[in-house]
Amino acid sequence: MQNWNFHGYIALPLEKYGKKYIGSSFNTADEIECGEFVNAMLNILLIKLGSFKDIKDFILLCEDYTDLPAIKIPKEKAIEMFDKFKHLVDLEK
Repeated sequence: MQNWNFHGYIALPLEKYGKKYIGSSFNTADEIECGEFVNAMLNILLIKLGSFKDIKDFILLCEDYTDLPAIKIPKEKAIEMFDKFKHLVDLEK
């Protein structure tokens, strides 16, 4: 991932997930990058799962990064959170 960037590898794919599960009112990639990353993931999971009771560990993983812009989230942590999110979404297909 030499040319890795948050916008291309996380924000845009997350926006696509959101448009699929929530619709056109979902956050844009720019909003996700500017501080809505954690909230965007949680909104999708809430729609898919109906509650947060089964994702307590995921919430704990993300809680320190709520409302932070991408520039303040370490790359490794952003990737870890997004990978866990994708796993949770895919479990519920």
